[in-house]
Amino acid sequence: MSTSSSSIAAGAKAASSFSAPSCPSILMDPTKRPHINNDNRQHFLSIGRFKPTPRFKFPTTKDGKTKRACQFSWFQKHEFIEYLEEKDALFCFDYCIIGKRNPWVHGEGSEDGICGWKNITQKIDCHVASAAQKAAMSGVAHLRKQQANRAKPINEQIGDIKKMERGKCAKERLLNREGLKMILSVILWLARQGLPLREHHELDDSPNNNRGNFLELLQFKLEDDPEKKQWFDSLPENSTYVLPPMQNMFIQIIADQVRAAVLQELNDGDLD
Repeated sequence: MSTSSSSIAAGAKAASSFSAPSCPSILMDPTKRPHINNDNRQHFLSIGRFKPTPRFKFPTTKDGKTKRACQFSWFQKHEFIEYLEEKDALFCFDYCIIGKRNPWVHGEGSEDGICGWKNITQKIDCHVASAAQKAAMSGVAHLRKQQANRAKPINEQIGDIKKMERGKCAKERLLNREGLKMILSVILWLARQGLPLREHHELDDSPNNNRGNFLELLQFKLEDDPEKKQWFDSLPENSTYVLPPMQNMFIQIIADQVRAAVLQELNDGDLD
């Protein structure tokens, strides 16, 4: 067999031991990738990390009397780890995708990766727990989500947007309904107690900081319900929920309901 044929055979054998898309080796080598930026980030994310298949036999190194080697289980447990056979070293794919040259935190390793397998699991756990890696993982997850959305047909993307808008509208309707219930409960309580709803001066700069029973009691109840308070504070300035005409309309509705209930009881009763 010629030298060139031997090289081709060796290359084919090595390629079969690694799971990676068909692409130039320079793109898969973490030490030779060009600097990743906004223009090529999605491309390298599509290529994916370079990792061995289960049948790959990792080289061993001696640490005193102990032989150590990289383990395939690390790649199954951690989605961010990739491996370069030439250097027998690990790299962080997430770090690479967000544009970091140093592939590991806390100075463990360099642009040439991390090897020397003693205490490597602790080093990996330390890397996973670091704020930098958490931020990188979050960034890559967001990029993958964007990538998945781009891969969807346009009609599915439109459907997702409509679904999201429907959910938002449903939540807004529920908040409006619950907010109105609170307003009505305040009006009903004041009416039952025979107390006036309004004060002569209902602005924020009212004398003695008293804007009337209705507004003060409503504000008191909102303090115990942050979600409804946020809803109330976000109402537009032209909102009429708490204006006097709306209060009068609610009182009239309550009065009509009470009158109807009394008439129903009289009709159902035995007057003989």
